[in-house]
Amino acid sequence: TKLVKQEIIELLRLRNTKIFSGNSFRPNIQYRVLKSKNKSLDILKYCEESSDETGIIYCSTRKKVKELTRKLRAINISAGFYHGGLNSTDREFMLDSWMSGNLKIMVATNAFGMGVDKSDVRFVIHHDMPTSIEEYYQEAGRAGRDGNSAHAIIFWEEQDLSSNRDAIFKKFPEPLVLKKNIHFPLQLFAYCFRFRRRRNL
Repeated sequence: TKLVKQEIIELLRLRNTKIFSGNSFRPNIQYRVLKSKNKSLDILKYCEESSDETGIIYCSTRKKVKELTRKLRAINISAGFYHGGLNSTDREFMLDSWMSGNLKIMVATNAFGMGVDKSDVRFVIHHDMPTSIEEYYQEAGRAGRDGNSAHAIIFWEEQDLSSNRDAIFKKFPEPLVLKKNIHFPLQLFAYCFRFRRRRNL
């Protein structure tokens, strides 16, 4: 947006700035949102049918990453996993194995992000709906960077709507909730400070 561009210029204290803007539309990516009765099963089926293709599956938690990786490996699909809890050696091993093609599918949290640039990713699947359009577009955009046809798919179940809504409210609480939660700690701090001053007098 214009506001973000202006903030970047101001924060980096840029002078005589030239702005190069490009269209973010990716015509080679087919975006799909598919309702599912059992999304894990549907994802496994999709991966089985696309076993020769390179892909990424995003999950919201480390637990889901581990579960889905185990299920993929159980049907003989070469899958790796990536999340923020891995040490640097394991992260590097997983990334190198996927980049070299030894692993076809990477199951990951959003920790698998910046710096990931593999041109032949044919699909990006979301096991869980992202909480923002920006997050989704960035992750889905890792597909089809070679310009060839690619797929970005979200599988969702009915209960995902309420859990996603809860996640958004936790991330961005309503003003009254925010005010209440900030106000009490400040009151407590002020009380403790006054009490300490009285004791010191």
